[in-house]
Amino acid sequence: MRSPLQLWHDAGARSFFTLNIIVGGNVLTALAHPILLGDMALQTIRPLFDINAPSFLHSQFASLHIATIAAGYLSTVVVGLIGLSRRGLLHEAWVLTLTPVYWIYLSIAAWRALFQLLRDPHRWEKTEHGLARSSRILTAKMASKNAAIARTKFRDIA
Repeated sequence: MRSPLQLWHDAGARSFFTLNIIVGGNVLTALAHPILLGDMALQTIRPLFDINAPSFLHSQFASLHIATIAAGYLSTVVVGLIGLSRRGLLHEAWVLTLTPVYWIYLSIAAWRALFQLLRDPHRWEKTEHGLARSSRILTAKMASKNAAIARTKFRDIA
């Protein structure tokens, strides 16, 4: 998105909008998540203090809140299962039960990023990747495979 017109030209309108909806949707979802949870919590405890207030399940937005959060959690779990399956790590799928906790941390990070963007737009905190045990194993296997290919090519040349 550094050059939106170039992206539009290279990818086309459909891909341009798809990218922006997916990326923008993820950011907006992370920002909206604590607002939805907070509203649900407020509507749940409000009847304790106001007898005339409807309970959360009888509020006009209850089904929307529940459906939105459930769809987000479910999509995260499905994508996680697909990724674990492709890596042969389905035995680690138990970690997906922590999806609600992950979303809370994701929301904290999104709000922090938004505040940092507003306060110091040129600061960039980079994430160091490849630290997971499975990433190191995969990287080592790929390096070994590439070295074997390079040795074979070198022998063919010599």
